[in-house]
Amino acid sequence: MGDVIAKSIRKKMLYLVMLFAGVLIIGILIIFKYGRSEPDEKDIRIQVNTFISDVQNSGGVVDDNTTLPDVVYTVFDENGVVLASDNPLYTEGDRVNLETVGGKNRYMAPMQIEGSIQGMFLFETVDNHNNRLTRGALAVLFVSIVIMAFFIFEMLSLNKKLRDDVWKPVRELHKSTKKISEGNYDEEIIYDYLGEIGSLCHDFNQMRDELKAGKEFERKWRNKEQTLYASLSHDLNTPLAVLRGYIEEIRYSVVTDPAEIEHVLDMSLRKIEILNKLVSDILEHSKAELNQLSVQRTEVYAGDFFGGILSEYADELLAQGIELKYNLPENILICLDTNRINQVMQNLISNAVKYGGKNVTIEIDFCVKDDRFIVSVKDDGAGIAASDLPHIFELFYRGDKSRTQDIPGSGLGLHICRYIIHCHGGEIECDSILGKGTQIQFYIPI
Repeated sequence: MGDVIAKSIRKKMLYLVMLFAGVLIIGILIIFKYGRSEPDEKDIRIQVNTFISDVQNSGGVVDDNTTLPDVVYTVFDENGVVLASDNPLYTEGDRVNLETVGGKNRYMAPMQIEGSIQGMFLFETVDNHNNRLTRGALAVLFVSIVIMAFFIFEMLSLNKKLRDDVWKPVRELHKSTKKISEGNYDEEIIYDYLGEIGSLCHDFNQMRDELKAGKEFERKWRNKEQTLYASLSHDLNTPLAVLRGYIEEIRYSVVTDPAEIEHVLDMSLRKIEILNKLVSDILEHSKAELNQLSVQRTEVYAGDFFGGILSEYADELLAQGIELKYNLPENILICLDTNRINQVMQNLISNAVKYGGKNVTIEIDFCVKDDRFIVSVKDDGAGIAASDLPHIFELFYRGDKSRTQDIPGSGLGLHICRYIIHCHGGEIECDSILGKGTQIQFYIPI
């Protein structure tokens, strides 16, 4: 693009130079044509004397066709009346004060007829007119030179402006585009001025940043996918292997006592539930990613809703020797999706059980503050390491502790919880101290 514009400007400048040369040549020709040197004084005297002699001999009559090559004449009578003239300054019949006539390059001579003075002759060299023409030609030439210089200066200024404001950013755009095609998104365009080119460069930098962010997100996503495949392989293979062992014990009559068979079947059912939970989490995550995880809110009374689900959880946990403490909230009217919030509570309580150990105590509190209904789930379990805490709501994330302790899970539960709470217009956050316990708190607008 820059080469095309540069060639166009150079072509226009060539035209201007040619026009300037043409004006200069015309001016020089005008000067040579009209700017002759003054005629020879002897020739002028001969012309003047011949003219005076002819007029005086004719009794003061001037032939209308009479012209002098190098001078213009005017004939006055004794009263200053113009009798004849080829000088554009005087017209036949005009009266002129003879005392004011004269000056540089003007010659006065008496007109004598029959021995008496009956008028005056006035002669003026033609060079006065030619000088005026010469000065006019020089003025036109000077103005032409000034105009041409102005246009050339403007063209040079335009060329510099285009170089700085068009060609340079275009070259940077081309360079950055080439870098992007090679996978390098760090080539920033250093051009930040107002105008269309500045806006284009700004938008291009923004697009480059978005592409870079997209590539970075894609890289992280692929890493998370690899992590997901590895974790699912581990979390699915482990219960499947155990389940296969239980079934083989029954199939090959390793256990024959009815009580032992029932115990093995109970353990098998637990492993199946773990597998079912993993599959459900993956399905819920897929729906969330496709925006198909529906949230249908209805108005319910907080005390009745949470009292019903918590009493059920309390009985299940009590059978496992785990204490669930809670104080019922005020029976205020709130708007939520009962199934999804039940899913959130189940995830938070099951996480507290999984990571808290056998002697964990779980406390659930409710409060209302600034038009927000706040739910807090707290345990006194092992807690979460400070390095893991910022990432627990991320997709597929599981801390090293859960891996080393062989705790089943997909790393999707808390991510799905956050999605559900966000769909309600709320927020969820976690506070934990390693070795002392964890508190997860979320709120939804009333």
